[in-house]
Amino acid sequence: MGNFLAFVSMICCTELAQESSSESVTLWRISAFSRASVRASKDAGDLSISEYFRASGGIDAVCTFQIKVVGQGLTFTSSYRAIVEAEFAEVAIVDCGSLAEAAAAEPVQRGLCLVEEEALWPEPDKALTELDKWPDQRVAVAYTDARRAAALFAEVQRRHDVGRFSFLPMDVRLDCWVAILRLLTLGHGYIPAELVMSRPAPRKQTFAPRLSSLTPRESEILHLASEGKQNKVIAFDLGVSEHTVKLHMHHLIQKLGVRNRTEAVGRYLQTANDSVHP
Repeated sequence: MGNFLAFVSMICCTELAQESSSESVTLWRISAFSRASVRASKDAGDLSISEYFRASGGIDAVCTFQIKVVGQGLTFTSSYRAIVEAEFAEVAIVDCGSLAEAAAAEPVQRGLCLVEEEALWPEPDKALTELDKWPDQRVAVAYTDARRAAALFAEVQRRHDVGRFSFLPMDVRLDCWVAILRLLTLGHGYIPAELVMSRPAPRKQTFAPRLSSLTPRESEILHLASEGKQNKVIAFDLGVSEHTVKLHMHHLIQKLGVRNRTEAVGRYLQTANDSVHP
C-alpha cells in the first residue's frame, strides 16, 4: 500500500470521488456529513503514516489513542488489526468481548469504541440502550452488511444521537479504509454516503398531543431550552432556582416519553418545524 499524507477537512456533503493525475497523485473525497481529503504522494518516500506525522511534528495532534474493539474478531479481523498496528503507532487496541465489558473498562480521554456489527445483532435496540450508559463515548460501527448498517443509522437518527456515532465500512479500498480510520482518530465523525442516500424518509409522527400535556411552566422551560440556554440561564430568566428548573425538566421528560433533555428539545423543534412545513 502506498504511503500518503492525510489532510482532513470537514464539510457537509455525501459523495465519494476519485481523481488521479500524471504525477501519480490521487485525491479521494470521502464524505457524508464529513469529508476526508486524502492525497497520496511519493514525496513521503518509505515513511509510514505514523512515521510521517512524527517526523513532521503532526503526531502531537493525535497523541496516544485507544480503540476498544467490541466483538469476536469476525469483522475487525486480525488482518485489519495488523494494518492498524503498522500504520498507527500512536493507537493502542483493547479487546472487549461485549458492550458490557467495554463499558466497564477504564475510560480514556482520547479513544473510540469500535463495535463489530455482529455485537449489535440480533437486538440492535438493546445494544444502543447499552451504549446510552456512556454518552460521552464516541462509537464507530464496523460493518460489511450495508442493509443492517442503514437500519442502524436510521435508528440512531431516530434517537437524535448521530453526533457521536460513525460507521466504518470494511469492504472499501484499503487506502480509503485507512484514511477513514485516520479521520476517526483525529476526532471527526464519518457516515458513508451509501447509508445517507439509502435511508428511508423519516416518518412524521404526531408529537403535538404529548407537548399539549405539559404545564405552561414546563412548556416555557422547554422552549427556552430549545434556544440553547442552560438551566442556570433559564432559572435567571424566569426568576426561579436552578433546582426548580431541573425538577420541571425531569417532569417534562417523563411526560414526553423521551430519554433525556437533548431528545426532548429535538422532538420539540421537529414538531415546530412540521407545523410550519406540514
